[in-house]
Amino acid sequence: MKKVLLVLLLVAASVLAQAQIIQDKKEYNAFVAAVKATDPAQKAQLMEGYLQKYPNSVKKEAVLELLVFAYQQLNNTAQVKASAESLLQVNSNSFIALGILSNLDLTRPHSDKSDAVAALQEAGQLGTRGLQALKNASKPERYTDDQWEMVKSPFRVLLQLSVGAAALQAKDYTTAQQNLKDVVAAHPTDAYSINLLALAYLSPKPIVVDGLFWIAKFAASYPIQVPYAKDQYIRYHGGADGFDELLASAKAAPTIPVGFAESLSAAPPKLPSIYVSAQTPGDQLQLNADYSMSLLEAGQAYHGTFVVKGSTLELNINETSSKTTLSRQGDNLTDSSGQMWSHREQSVGTAPSGAALHNDDIIKLVKVGIDDATIAAKIKSSKCQFDTSTDALVLLKKSGVSAVVLNAMVGAELWELTYQFSLLWVVNVRRSLKCAELSAHPF
Repeated sequence: MKKVLLVLLLVAASVLAQAQIIQDKKEYNAFVAAVKATDPAQKAQLMEGYLQKYPNSVKKEAVLELLVFAYQQLNNTAQVKASAESLLQVNSNSFIALGILSNLDLTRPHSDKSDAVAALQEAGQLGTRGLQALKNASKPERYTDDQWEMVKSPFRVLLQLSVGAAALQAKDYTTAQQNLKDVVAAHPTDAYSINLLALAYLSPKPIVVDGLFWIAKFAASYPIQVPYAKDQYIRYHGGADGFDELLASAKAAPTIPVGFAESLSAAPPKLPSIYVSAQTPGDQLQLNADYSMSLLEAGQAYHGTFVVKGSTLELNINETSSKTTLSRQGDNLTDSSGQMWSHREQSVGTAPSGAALHNDDIIKLVKVGIDDATIAAKIKSSKCQFDTSTDALVLLKKSGVSAVVLNAMVGAELWELTYQFSLLWVVNVRRSLKCAELSAHPF
């Protein structure tokens, strides 16, 4: 609170110090009265009146900035948006306006799936513009470097949050990870950001192991997510052993421990094992206990050896004197072309109890002749973690998945992400981004 008060005093002093450039005495007095007003409703009224009477004032940008924060304090979202849009018309490089508008796009209610996607895309575009504007912004006179950083820091967090969330929805996981990692570093107790960072690490294939720590840290505070965190842990580690300890340590730790990924071992493959291609069930890979392997693909038999390297499996093929690498995710393998190979002992027709539905589960349902309506109903009633990238959709289509089921999968994937976004707003966890902390801004 002391820091916030210091920033507010700094801003007020800066405004008043620059007020002498207003030549008209009545305008000057009206401006000072609006700046000094402490009641948000009175401040908003005075600022609106000032803008109506002096629409071409040299202080128009400063007045609009104050107006935005007055309406924020009043929780008047519509007027916050209108004022920020007006501010952006006056200064297209206002990182204040860009930060607030991007945040509003990120948090506003969604009427349908397409609206949710459009809102995230717009939030990302505004966030990208805002970060560039922030980078190019000039430090006002009388500001020290520390004071200027105090002004910029809350908006940098807002902008990176918007960019990271939009990148996550667009499956640009690298950009999402970079931005959300910075947001969490700035606000290590903000569960909303922690959850998004976890998803940015866990959504790629193979996963980034750091995501297991962050999803455990989130789940430790919000037990509704413990099943999902545990499922991800088991899929990587091969069992639940150590999960409760991870949950406890993640809750207590301020940030991810150094060397976390190296300390958590991926489960070794079950040997001997047979894996079946989800795309072409006649193709099979057999891994033997002596680390020899045999592969039947497109009617051609291959032999050789394999090596387990963490979450990857390297095949050394004798007939072609070549190597190929597959990523390991629980009992499943994914080759370099994105094709899924499923462990033969996995039950056919349903996802494991308590686990999310994946692309290979849908292919299995199609292969055994389950009708579209039943599959769509299963998707609607289940937790889903589908890969709906272009290559994955092509593979699903080639595997016989109908347009009806594909549409259900795409819709489920989008709403799963939207649910993750909206969950924390419902429980009001964004304590670190209170409007009072956004009241530091230059004039």
